[in-house]
Amino acid sequence: MREARNHIAQAIASEESFQALRTKLRERGGIDFPNIAPSDRPRLLTDFAINATQTASLGFAMLMLQCLPEELAYMAVSFYHTSSSSPFITSDIPYAILPSRSSDSGIEQFIVPFSSSVAAVFDAGEPPVYRHRDASATNVRRVNAAILSNAREFLISRDPNVFPGATL
Repeated sequence: MREARNHIAQAIASEESFQALRTKLRERGGIDFPNIAPSDRPRLLTDFAINATQTASLGFAMLMLQCLPEELAYMAVSFYHTSSSSPFITSDIPYAILPSRSSDSGIEQFIVPFSSSVAAVFDAGEPPVYRHRDASATNVRRVNAAILSNAREFLISRDPNVFPGATL
């Protein structure tokens, strides 16, 4: 998050850099700031939010964290498939980034539930390969726990009993 904040701070530092950010966001994410005055730009660091689909939120996050796509390219990707009796959840923050335990920078896992039955888990500790796997109960709990711990305002699940009340 600090990297994203620093990137935005650099992008709003001058008129030229802000216009470059606007162009990039408009072309890649369909997002624009048509009426923002130069004096309002510092609020982008504190008051900025997007209500978007999971895909758009993920795309924006990847754009703002320039290092993320490069890191993901070197990771194994497991697409976990689960049943409706044990669904994946999502939230207002529809992904989770687990930092590397072995270094101060870097990502150990990047987790994105695409639906209640499919989630992608990017793993840094394995060679880059794509695979589809049946999700065990442990896989579903880990994905859901990561999304739950990252949520700020709300969770979305097709099953209201996916978590015991005491957990929430």
